[in-house]
Amino acid sequence: MATEETQAESAQRLYDQRGSNYDDSHHPSFVAKFVKFANFQPGQRVLDLACGTGLVTFLASSAVGSDGEVIGVDISSGMLAQARVRKDQEPDKFSNVRLYQHDITRIEEIPDIQQTSFDFVTCASALVLLKDPLAAVKSWAKYLKPGGKFVTDVIDPHNFIDGMVIERVGRRMGLPVPYNRDWVKGEESLPGLIREAGLEVDKYTSMPAIGTGTKYFDLSDADNVFVSKVITSEAAKHLATADVRDQARRIFKEEWLKVADDNDKIKDIDCTYVVMGRKP
Repeated sequence: MATEETQAESAQRLYDQRGSNYDDSHHPSFVAKFVKFANFQPGQRVLDLACGTGLVTFLASSAVGSDGEVIGVDISSGMLAQARVRKDQEPDKFSNVRLYQHDITRIEEIPDIQQTSFDFVTCASALVLLKDPLAAVKSWAKYLKPGGKFVTDVIDPHNFIDGMVIERVGRRMGLPVPYNRDWVKGEESLPGLIREAGLEVDKYTSMPAIGTGTKYFDLSDADNVFVSKVITSEAAKHLATADVRDQARRIFKEEWLKVADDNDKIKDIDCTYVVMGRKP
């Protein structure tokens, strides 16, 4: 049986190789909407967790200006390499940005990050990677000033439905899959988590992340999806080894059937929930 990875190890494995082409995806357009929702103001201090290539970081930097500051933290050296290249290309413009390679669930180990010192903490497109998102949000809330805001997102349970099915296969087989969306039941799940973490929900919305609208799969697509999303996927590599592949395929088909509607269709919705919490 595969040794279970830590969250940080999983993120490193998945994202180090994606750094060079991560921005050639839907993420920049989604982040533009995410940052507009956050509405950073001049002079504010922002802590951007799972900052990756700096999509949120650099937009926040421009918004808060020279009197503000943005600290980006990410575990992936591959992703941060891209962020550092951009910072180095425009050192004057982004002089208010600092970047750290570190586990976002252990930011207390970064000496320069002090509690109750940020107007904003953000975490875009990464909450679903955490084994215990509630514990993480609780720990991050300590770094907000009173009245400070936390902005994050999570995709609908039927968004990337194949990933949800893969997650369930891994759970049934006791093998690591680096996603945790089982707690997401619908649009109220993320606001509920924010409240449980001790923050007030200031506002929330839903928005498309990719622009593909709603798609439908058939039951007969199970084998093709299994091959494309498991056999060739780094995220699901523990389900694709020769000794477990056949069992994983069988369980995948069982779980695929469970998410079908009464017409034997599997719906994939392009929908992401974005929430702003406020520290009392």
